[in-house]
Amino acid sequence: MEKEVYEEITDNRSEPLQLRLEVESELIAFYREDNAEKLLAPSELAQALKESEEKAERLKRKLSELGIDPDSV
Repeated sequence: MEKEVYEEITDNRSEPLQLRLEVESELIAFYREDNAEKLLAPSELAQALKESEEKAERLKRKLSELGIDPDSV
């Protein structure tokens, strides 16, 4: 947006945000231009967080089974 006017994106890039945009199904996916990493959509981020928390719980249980207090490491 320049001077309070929206400008059409014609090259699949947002220069101010330094993002590349791609249509994926019905959504727009955003990729960082500096490393091509995809920014997760809210639903993808929620799923990744859930998986990470589940993995942490599994590791805590395993440490406990080995006689190690998970809170001490």
